[in-house]
Amino acid sequence: MKINTLIYYSIFAVTILSCHVKKVVNASNQKEAISNNTTPSSSLLFLKPASSVHEPGAKELAAIQTKYKDASLYQLELGHAIYTQGACLKCHGVIEIYPYSEDRWKGIVDTMAMRSQLSAEYKDAVYKYVLSIKATQVN
Repeated sequence: MKINTLIYYSIFAVTILSCHVKKVVNASNQKEAISNNTTPSSSLLFLKPASSVHEPGAKELAAIQTKYKDASLYQLELGHAIYTQGACLKCHGVIEIYPYSEDRWKGIVDTMAMRSQLSAEYKDAVYKYVLSIKATQVN
């Protein structure tokens, strides 16, 4: 029994470590591509997230502030946390953001916030997070 537990924890630790290393390598590759001033077309392909659900950053904040001047990075991060780890996961998995229009997302967030009894602050955070991702979508 002790050997099985040790093997399980070893596999778990290796898995966590490999994910962390992959994130660090990807982040350094992105910084290198930006610092080398690569052409926009090649860097866009490289920097485009594999999923439309990702952590917000300066690019997403700037994009959402064109529509909502009061939006903050904290608010976008809160929306991301709720969307990827909070109330949204009680009923379904994470839904890709890109396929739906802004108008459709308004209805989705309104309906889901009511069903999950999100506060107005949390609903606003999720909505602004989703719109910030939509605003930076590469077509």
